Amino acid sequence: MGLLRWLFPSPQDRIDQAQVQLDAGEYARARLTLENLDSAEANALRDRAHAGLKHLNLELAVAEARAGQPGRSAEHLKLAASFTGTGDPDLRAARREIRELRKSAAPKPPPKELALARDPEVLHAGPVSEADVWSLPPDDPRLQYAMALEGYPLELRARLLALGTEFALAVGQVAAGQPAQAIQALGSFIELEPAARWERARAAHAAGELGLAASDLQAFGDQFGHQVLGGVHSAALLSRILAEQRRLPEGLDVLEAALVSEPNHLQLLGARTGLLEGVGRFAEADEAARELVKLAPRDMGLYKLMARCRVRAGKRVEAMQVLESGLKGNCSTGRCGSQAFDVEAGRMLARLYLEDRLDPKRVEELLARVRSGARQHTWLDTYLDTLQARNAGDPGAVERAKQLLIGLADGDPRGGLVREAFPALTG
Repeated sequence: MGLLRWLFPSPQDRIDQAQVQLDAGEYARARLTLENLDSAEANALRDRAHAGLKHLNLELAVAEARAGQPGRSAEHLKLAASFTGTGDPDLRAARREIRELRKSAAPKPPPKELALARDPEVLHAGPVSEADVWSLPPDDPRLQYAMALEGYPLELRARLLALGTEFALAVGQVAAGQPAQAIQALGSFIELEPAARWERARAAHAAGELGLAASDLQAFGDQFGHQVLGGVHSAALLSRILAEQRRLPEGLDVLEAALVSEPNHLQLLGARTGLLEGVGRFAEADEAARELVKLAPRDMGLYKLMARCRVRAGKRVEAMQVLESGLKGNCSTGRCGSQAFDVEAGRMLARLYLEDRLDPKRVEELLARVRSGARQHTWLDTYLDTLQARNAGDPGAVERAKQLLIGLADGDPRGGLVREAFPALTG
């Protein structure tokens, strides 16, 4: 995902991201990515996420039952049931297996590694060193957490590993689709180790608790300095969360401060560029994107941002030129295999050409690529078809334009597009 798409993902970006997450088995993250999206494709992916979470929780429920943890087992069963119907055959089979385990006169002892993870003496014993953690059994949550920490700075990695099994288990609840429970479990570690605010911030963001996430990230940055953890810059993440809260100027301040010490950090620069557009500083956003695209020439989000800023400034030809430049390097012909045609950019460019009645041959090429690459037909696609009919002199184009206005709320910018393209509708 490009620098700007990470900060301000479109519905299609979120669908693509959820697809990648599902393929990687990250069902909880995919479910959160799809939140508030309502389309056939989003709903199908959401069903996959729910199915994955169901199976994950059923496996955990059976494992906890075998380990002699009926309370934890029941909790996972309840979660599994929330992702499916009561008559689900997998749910029935898991319940049956758990009942058999309970009836067993001589239940098997828990596996050694699971017993280690649950042993109160281990939970509260002194911290295992970073060198020794790699000798732990494969299922020990501390080892799994240590593997996830490999992209963290050394000092923070040591601090977080020292918090032991309970902390690792709490962090693992986020990936298991239980970010709210993770928040509660991680709270007890904050006073003990302030670096734990990073993990609670991640959990809070996943749970939609944006205020807590922002507060924890701000406190983390104040104490440890903003830095890269697992490929994510904490200042960029904080700016994204503030943007989600509609606190864009504050997010921009965070980025400006971080860029003082890291002036060439791509993630920070990309986030800043997106926020400059978000706060209406379009000329600055255009210039920032123009500089950044020299470092990330294949990031179509930057070309689209420049085009949007130029359209706002009345520089429509310049907007067309920058989109053509981006698509040229983004496989506009469809014959190169390195990067797929950017459907959103193709729609944007075709719209500008059609609205200004320019280059019908190029429009045909763009629309053919859009139709072959689009996952579904959108309102904008219908608008483009209507503009094409208008430009061809179709007498029914105005009536088709009227249909585009049906269902649009007052103030919807799409209505302005239609009325500007079809002045007869304003009379």
